[in-house]
Amino acid sequence: MRPVGGRKRTAMVIHFRCYDDYYNLQILSEAYYQKYFSKGDQGVLGAYPAAGGDTTSFNLLDSHQQIITLDDLSSDQATVHLKARNAAIIKKEIWRDPAYSTCFTDKSGDIATFKLDILERKVSSPAGSTPYS
Repeated sequence: MRPVGGRKRTAMVIHFRCYDDYYNLQILSEAYYQKYFSKGDQGVLGAYPAAGGDTTSFNLLDSHQQIITLDDLSSDQATVHLKARNAAIIKKEIWRDPAYSTCFTDKSGDIATFKLDILERKVSSPAGSTPYS
């Protein structure tokens, strides 16, 4: 999954663990291997260890901001938005202090769009002990 637009394009391998129509997003790439995308204390998304019921879960949204699941996607490539469950849609914001950086939050900014390239479907749990590179 990677953000659409911007200068730096970094692809990450993510396992979407499904619960009804929402997902926990487990990172399988090297830098943050086996961490989860989750909201921190200030609502900013980051890579955090599993925290049980406190791990942020997300809905996938289509271009009309309607909830969809991976099963609704007929192609292995899609553009989606994320919505933190029981919260707002994820936005991208540029922080200028102390240095220019991009953060993802449900508080303020422009709606973030992500491009999915689905590598496998119906994978129950990551079995490997080594990260994707």
